[in-house]
This record gives sequence, structure tokens and C-alpha cells, in this order.
Amino acid sequence: MVTNMEKQTSNNEIWEEIEQHGVPCKIELLCDYKKSYTGPGKEYVPLGSVENKKVHVYVEELKRDKDNVLWGRLRSGEGWIDLIDVEFCN
Repeated sequence: MVTNMEKQTSNNEIWEEIEQHGVPCKIELLCDYKKSYTGPGKEYVPLGSVENKKVHVYVEELKRDKDNVLWGRLRSGEGWIDLIDVEFCN
């Protein structure tokens, strides 16, 4: 089980990398799928999920939720996903 501290560390690392390169940016999912939402947080309406198809996902906008978790709005229009268990792609 991933702790909140591990989630925060993962989020901070991806934030630093994205800050250096700016948005839009490419990320790769390190998990099988991510739930997507209408806004940057789990309190928003769920839209579905984004599956890991071993292709890069483009993030257009970044925001943090009330728990300081970093979220990215997907260029594809599939909503927002948390940026935990993702990797920045140069």
C-alpha cells in the first residue's frame, strides 16, 4: 500500500520535472489505468478511466487539489487524472 508521504514525494518529483519543461507535456502511466474526473480532485464527477496502452498521455493543465495532490487535465478531453504513478517523458 502506498502511503500519503510516498504519494506526495512522487507528485513533487513529477511537478519539478514538468516545471522545467512546461505544459503541454507527455507522461506515461506506470499503472494499468487511472480513473478520470471532471475536475482536479476525487470530489468531482468520475468520467471513466484512462488505460495504460503503453503510449504517452498529453497533459495540458496542472492543478493541485485540497490534499495538495497534483492533477493533470488531459489533452484528449478525457478529463483530469492524478499524477501519482506516472512518469514524465521528455
